[in-house]
Amino acid sequence: MLRWKIFIPMAILLTVAGLLGSYFWSASASNRYLSALNETENAQIMLEDGLVSIKINDGSIADILGELDSKQVEEFASDSLSIERAGAGEVSPSLQGQVDLVVYEAVATREYFQANLQLQDLASRWDLEAEMIIWGDKLVAEVGDSGHSYITHCPLEEVRAP
Repeated sequence: MLRWKIFIPMAILLTVAGLLGSYFWSASASNRYLSALNETENAQIMLEDGLVSIKINDGSIADILGELDSKQVEEFASDSLSIERAGAGEVSPSLQGQVDLVVYEAVATREYFQANLQLQDLASRWDLEAEMIIWGDKLVAEVGDSGHSYITHCPLEEVRAP
């Protein structure tokens, strides 16, 4: 009987200690991933409550995201991802909706080249530049100029054709 009075509390205590250690090790690993990803000069990566925010300072979105490992970003991005240009203003909400529509249509139809052409045409009508890339398992598109920018992304498996 004395064994159970010692071993059960010790087992509970060791289990709690193991769970707390796992939690803190996971948080430490996220910080290590974040510091490794922040080695790029033209982007700042921040993690707040499961939201990963990538702020691009300068350069092409393809070059910046090409330097980042999408799998590492996904490992500690539990909820969502936000990509934006630092210091850039917003474009028209109407244009944002049209860009979102082109991106979702591209994912649904898997016609990425046609969607890129549509996005280029749409941006030229607004006197802007456009860029579309596949980064990891996301389709990322940007429309903007030196003062304004809109970046959207969509998982490649989110929209499925029947």
